[in-house]
Parts: sequence; structure tokens; C-alpha cells
Amino acid sequence: FGSSLKVSPGSHVGSSAELMSEGMEAAREAMGFVCAALRLVGISYMTVEHLRRAKHNSDDVVPVLWLLVSDLLPVFINGIEAMDRPRGKEATPQRSGDQPLGLSRKDEVRVLGLLFAVGYPRADKLCAHPLPGSRELLLAAAFLIDGIDLLDFWGRRRSQATGAAPLP
Repeated sequence: FGSSLKVSPGSHVGSSAELMSEGMEAAREAMGFVCAALRLVGISYMTVEHLRRAKHNSDDVVPVLWLLVSDLLPVFINGIEAMDRPRGKEATPQRSGDQPLGLSRKDEVRVLGLLFAVGYPRADKLCAHPLPGSRELLLAAAFLIDGIDLLDFWGRRRSQATGAAPLP
């Protein structure tokens, strides 16, 4: 325990502000990667800002996350290769600026039943009272994205199209 941190001359140790800035940029790039992968299966309404706000448990993105989970479920159930187009792709252009994305309460209950049926381990958290915030729905979306293997699928497709090495 008596050792101390030694920095060699000429090395650069970034300030905490620089490190935070780099971390925020890396997180923004990762969220952009997720949004691009979602567009591959026709989900074009999800933005980096939606994901950022969901991570912070913002209630205003709950409706769009219910829609995201709803649109990911058919892909999860049927497989990405059998994917036609999720409902959200067609819904997006038809909505006016003052009409938010989201599902009816009846559709939320249907989605919740499907999450139970596919074995989502935190489905019971979505039944909690008061209703869960966006973070729980973000976890459900992440479970579906992982089960679909969407990010790997998109990374392979992207590397084939550009000739670039697949992302790690």
C-alpha cells in the first residue's frame, strides 16, 4: 500500500474534464451505432437524444421506448433474416409534429405479455406501480437487441459494404 503513482516525463495525463469529454463522445458514438443498427430493421424514429434521455430515466421518452420495444419484438420472435418491416417505420412519417410516438395502454399490455412470453427476466418490473421510467424500458430494448444479435448483424453488414474490418 506504500506505492505511489509515478508518471514518466513527457507522458500526458489528461484532466478529468478531458476524460469526461472523451467518455461522452464515445457514448454518443455508441448510441449512434445503435440508432444506425435500428434503421437497418426499419426503426428510423429512435435518436441518440432519445437513448441519452432514457439512460437518465426521463419520463418524456417512455412512449417512444414502448414503441421501440413493440417494434423489436417481432424481430426477436421471428429472427432478423425473416424481418419484413416493423410497424414503427410506417408510423413515423404519418405523425405530425405535435403527435408523439407511443402506444395505447392496451398495446403496452400486449407488449408486456409478449415480454413475459419470450422470457424477458425483468418483465415484472414493467408492471410496477408507479409505472416504470424509461430506464426499465431501455433495458427491455437492450435485451431484445442483444437477443436479435442486431449490433453484430449490422457490424457485419457494414464491414461487407465498406470493406472495413468488423467492429470489436
